[in-house]
Amino acid sequence: MITKQFKIEKRCSMLNFSYMEGSYRMKRLKDFKITERISRQTIEVLPIQFGDDEATRRIVLHHAKRVILQYKEEIQKLAYK
Repeated sequence: MITKQFKIEKRCSMLNFSYMEGSYRMKRLKDFKITERISRQTIEVLPIQFGDDEATRRIVLHHAKRVILQYKEEIQKLAYK
């Protein structure tokens, strides 16, 4: 017989969450164990000259918003510390 606890843990593992005594915690990169590495091609990084124009402004705003949303909880904790 499958218990409710097992079902919750199974669902959490499929969604990259961990279940700890009634609380959910998203797994971080350090929580994953590296068993084998996949070799990938190295990609050449091209330099970009940023200027004082609309295109640069859009790129910077896009990435700033993405980082803020990604770390929103941590930023709020630091703000109200």
